[in-house]
Amino acid sequence: MDPLIPFEFEPGASDYYDAHLIWQDEAVGRSASWPLIGAKLMLPSAPESMTLDELEAVNPNFKAHGFHGFSLGGYHDFIMALGTDARGGFKFGSIECTFGQATPLAALAFEGHHRSKWFGTWEEITSLRIYAVGPEELEQVFISACAAFERKFGSLAAFFPIDESMLFWDEFDDEAPEPELEVAPPIVTNLDPMRFYYNGLSQADDAAACVSYYRVLEHFSFLGHAAEMRKLRHDGNVSDADFSKRVLELVSKDEKGPIFKLITSLTDSKMIASAQADGLVGNAAPNTFAEALYAFRNSIVHGKFSYGYALQSSSVIGEDATVPKWKTILRTLAEAALDKHGARKV
Repeated sequence: MDPLIPFEFEPGASDYYDAHLIWQDEAVGRSASWPLIGAKLMLPSAPESMTLDELEAVNPNFKAHGFHGFSLGGYHDFIMALGTDARGGFKFGSIECTFGQATPLAALAFEGHHRSKWFGTWEEITSLRIYAVGPEELEQVFISACAAFERKFGSLAAFFPIDESMLFWDEFDDEAPEPELEVAPPIVTNLDPMRFYYNGLSQADDAAACVSYYRVLEHFSFLGHAAEMRKLRHDGNVSDADFSKRVLELVSKDEKGPIFKLITSLTDSKMIASAQADGLVGNAAPNTFAEALYAFRNSIVHGKFSYGYALQSSSVIGEDATVPKWKTILRTLAEAALDKHGARKV
């Protein structure tokens, strides 16, 4: 089956001006239409100088998704790195999703941000094109298309933002400080929490990073039982069978107590006030802060609705206002836990 939107364009999308789009003078400016899908964009300025924000301002049905895509009515275009030379598409009922060469419409929309020297020509850039779907189902279709592509070709497509701010401008910074060797504290030798901390640093997904940082806190909060365990271990009146039972009861009877105790010991008034200002907690009481953090952890760990937390899932194609703030807090707490309770090599 041939797709409506071809996998490649001849001539390529770089030649959008003459080969693919229809230009027309309007009463309030100029427009460009792509007859293939019946889409039209009003242009706020010359393509090479206009921005996505300006396009949004003059086109009510145009919505930018950061610097990696846009929606225009029922058509959606996402700039993607496919991780493979394969091209393909999928038909979900009336919805068409194709992975192929960047479209002429994408070349026009991003022209003001695109630099071929850094991002490659439009013929070298690939995108996911979604046709005939409303905004209320866009994310589900996006995920379905990427999952189908991964199953077929073994590569999960990732966003490839056309964003100049991601480039390495410091390469051209003549005032960059000279490199030097700094004296750092001795290393923390607790391997498990160090692994959790590193996984948090390396995660591209904010929610996944939060889980990793929270695992650092869980690790050290568990050590709060150490004194009671030592007492049990040296109690000659406790049999081997009873020891195992008592230890299990000890670590399972109160999950919140030790973690709350650790969190409150690591927080300060500045952190709690900042969380309150960001709307993450209702008041500045340390225990309220610990309760809110615990509820947030449950909201991203569990995949079900339950008492005490609101199920939370971050948008795949949009931005989340809350999770990045919790990630900053959890990273700070994880670092504080490592610094305060970690064993150091001397």
